[in-house]
Amino acid sequence: MKRTAILTFQYYRILLVYNIAFTIVWIAFALYGFGDLNLIILFWAKISGFISAAVLQGYSAKESYFYFRNAGYRMRRIVLQAFLKDIINFVFAYLLISLIIYAIAHFKSR
Repeated sequence: MKRTAILTFQYYRILLVYNIAFTIVWIAFALYGFGDLNLIILFWAKISGFISAAVLQGYSAKESYFYFRNAGYRMRRIVLQAFLKDIINFVFAYLLISLIIYAIAHFKSR
């Protein structure tokens, strides 16, 4: 299990810059198209950002997948675990930011 976590982190690290860039682009499209942000738009921007990054990585650097396959794991499993890690990070960050904003709003009103 420890090896799977390390391989997943290595794959996620490869996608991180692309993932952030595509997520920012999707959020900009949502702001331009809808005018506001909510949890659903942010969630779909995160999902589409990750998928876009994974497709770009798969298209441009297929030879890097041999590293993960030689470790004995399927790429589908590693990509799915990286996606779940990304979603868990997103939910945690959203809850933390919401809690901070809620606390600031109630401390200001007193």
